[in-house]
Amino acid sequence: TLVKETAAPPVVCFSGCSGDRLPWIDPPTRVYRRDVVAVTESELGSMTLPGDVCSVDSAAPKRLVDGSWTSANGNSHLQTILTRTGDIDGDGFDDGLVALTCEFGASSTTNAVVAMIGPDRKVVEVGFGADLGPARGVGAWVDDIAIAARKVEVRYSDSVEGEPNATRSFDVIESLKLASGRFKRDKVQLVGPAQAAERLVAAINDGD
Repeated sequence: TLVKETAAPPVVCFSGCSGDRLPWIDPPTRVYRRDVVAVTESELGSMTLPGDVCSVDSAAPKRLVDGSWTSANGNSHLQTILTRTGDIDGDGFDDGLVALTCEFGASSTTNAVVAMIGPDRKVVEVGFGADLGPARGVGAWVDDIAIAARKVEVRYSDSVEGEPNATRSFDVIESLKLASGRFKRDKVQLVGPAQAAERLVAAINDGD
């Protein structure tokens, strides 16, 4: 709900006038939102996801029911596994963060992370692991998510290219910040075998 609040300016009067302000001087108007409230856990379990999240089934939006969604043919499934709340956009109110499993048939599973932002409840995918080149495996698995200092943190385990998807060679803690409606990488911290870490760092540097 948009609320307009009008404040009359000081009286403008010239010599001999009655004290009324001049008719062509309009009072200033401030517009603010009265309905800005924090995102709740229940909202996160019933959010509508953009159609391209996980690229499953179709490009149509997918509404979660009690934290899950299943395609009409039953072959694709999305399930909430982690939820967090905290201020992401800096308006002083909690936003929401959700990690999902994305299942394609019986054998292929991956993860996605999305955020619900602001009073308009805009849902934005958090593209963790993007642009990491050949070191980024398709088997990334989200272990934890967090909101801290207006940034989103995603901790996930992953494999190096050429390894089986079930292999978890190293852990990544990736920090991302919302800018112009999109999440951009702020920092990457690696935890794992030196060889895997070196290959991942090389891939990141090659992309810069």
